[in-house]
Amino acid sequence: MATYSIGDLDRREILKMSAILGLASVASTRLAIAQMAVQRTPEQILGPYYPMKTLDQNADLTRLPGRPGRAAGHVLNVTGRVLNRKGEPVRNAKIEIWQANSHGRYTHPSDPNPAPLDPNFEGSASLTTDSDGRYRFTTIKTRRVSRGPQRNATGAHSLPS
Repeated sequence: MATYSIGDLDRREILKMSAILGLASVASTRLAIAQMAVQRTPEQILGPYYPMKTLDQNADLTRLPGRPGRAAGHVLNVTGRVLNRKGEPVRNAKIEIWQANSHGRYTHPSDPNPAPLDPNFEGSASLTTDSDGRYRFTTIKTRRVSRGPQRNATGAHSLPS
């Protein structure tokens, strides 16, 4: 096996090797990032107070049909994307969402929270992703949910299928 020192290479050969090493480094970094980006979402329990009624196909939880008002609280527009393990969009995926109102109370009969219900807040919906796997819904920021002595984190629950 022959050995070479840097002194045996001319300037062009060194530049070519540097360019090849740089491209290989960029390609391997992109591959590593792409593989990390499509890791499967960890399994989780459904969360508290899954809705008992059939979910409406309504992307705006802050307004109810036939009611003039809007739900109390800070309005949020939530967007997301459903991808398969290859990083490809999942078209027509069904996503069920549900959450507590701005007072931290669910519209579920088993919720013991004494906070008031919001007559203008739907609290749950069923969405379908578009051709790029995207979805969007409008909701409100909820307070921390009280369950007896516990206080759970805020946010909407979702169940993609």
